[in-house]
Amino acid sequence: MTLANGKSATVQATTTKNADGTLSTEASRTGFNGRTQTIDTTTIKTESGRTTIGTVTNENGTTATINTTAWHGDGRANKTTTLTGPNGKTAEREVSTTKNSDGTTTRVIEATKPDGTKETRTETFSTKSGPTP
Repeated sequence: MTLANGKSATVQATTTKNADGTLSTEASRTGFNGRTQTIDTTTIKTESGRTTIGTVTNENGTTATINTTAWHGDGRANKTTTLTGPNGKTAEREVSTTKNSDGTTTRVIEATKPDGTKETRTETFSTKSGPTP
């Protein structure tokens, strides 16, 4: 992806389906700031969705753990992600997405910072279907 100012970010990823049905993903990411990260995850299918666990390591070798659970229920798609840094501090992000009867979609995003403070925002948007250009 390249921004209007010419800065770019890239992701290269390989996902493998394992004999036990899990998915293993190895990825490398270079951000707009030029810094790199490697990501190693395993995704497990559950009755109502999936769980992904793994690590994110920056170019200095500092590693954080990531745990994401996604599921469907009550007419909503839900996802909770917990990121634990090398210092043991945890941040969490919860997303709940609902398709509304008027054709719009509402997404509620709640983020809990490592200091325990929470930020919540609500997005409502519509999508148009039609031919892809």
